[in-house]
Amino acid sequence: MRCEVRNKISKKTILSIDKLVFVNLDEDGNPTPHGKDSITYAYMGIEKTGRDD
Repeated sequence: MRCEVRNKISKKTILSIDKLVFVNLDEDGNPTPHGKDSITYAYMGIEKTGRDD
């Protein structure tokens, strides 16, 4: 995932993010295992209901 923030008038880049890392934290702010061992996508969590709305 990549993100870039630009000035609306000059179109110059203000901020550029090349890599995001999401970390699961416990109550004390320490990293903890999240239990995932493979990549999942949002559409994988949506089950079809059989409705045609």
